[in-house]
Amino acid sequence: MTIAQVLTSGGVVALGALSPGPDFDVVMRRSVLAGRKHCMPAAVDVTAGILDWAMIAKSTTPTAAG
Repeated sequence: MTIAQVLTSGGVVALGALSPGPDFDVVMRRSVLAGRKHCMPAAVDVTAGILDWAMIAKSTTPTAAG
């Protein structure tokens, strides 16, 4: 892989990480329409979902021992 390919793929990954997704939209919509009281549960739910996916990814990742 050339340095240009590494920089291009790194740039694409960085843009994807920086752009807001549907989770951000849900939390912002709840915040604007219903206030902080209803926004916080949505933020906690999003965080729990991300944690769930991270734990699933970790549990299915093969180890070096096999």
